[in-house]
Amino acid sequence: MMTLPKVNNELYRQFGHAWDRFITPRELTDLLERYKFNNYEMRGVSIRSNPIAAWFNFRRRVQGKITFKELGQRLGLHESDDLSVSYMGAAAKRGS
Repeated sequence: MMTLPKVNNELYRQFGHAWDRFITPRELTDLLERYKFNNYEMRGVSIRSNPIAAWFNFRRRVQGKITFKELGQRLGLHESDDLSVSYMGAAAKRGS
């Protein structure tokens, strides 16, 4: 998991995250196993737009200039093998 320095500036205040509250894919699979869930699949969510354009589009969203739908379209969100930024998955309780 990537750790970013906490910089007290406008960018961090607007877009910063509490990184200690994020859960890695490995931590999630360990929890699923502990609570007797079958993990069927995990897939990443990635963007196709360049990082500078993405930053400007996130800013436009925060300012209310575009909708979440427009943001997703502009970012070119798509399913990928990369679990490092964002991910999704499917699991079911064993015996269900």
